[in-house]
Amino acid sequence: MDSGASFHTIPSLELLYKYVSGKFGKIYLVDGKSLDIIGKSDINIRTSNGSVWTLNNVKHIHALKKNLICIGQLDDERHYTTFGHGHWKIMKGNVVVAHRKK
Repeated sequence: MDSGASFHTIPSLELLYKYVSGKFGKIYLVDGKSLDIIGKSDINIRTSNGSVWTLNNVKHIHALKKNLICIGQLDDERHYTTFGHGHWKIMKGNVVVAHRKK
């Protein structure tokens, strides 16, 4: 989870489906370094309760070290995210999509 990210990102190809490769611009890191966005795709994430959560329009940036889920993009997609008391939870409508203890 990243409240400062502009969009969902992933460095590897293993979770991607409906992949489209190409030049989709750059991102700029805090230190000023730029990284190329080399593809975009949807991804399926298996949650702790065994269900599958699909994230759409995830940017493939090979040089990143971690997957990032953008809180702002979740909000744009009508997800509701809460943080508090050592827990976080993501809901869409009345359905808990993901949750975890800190």
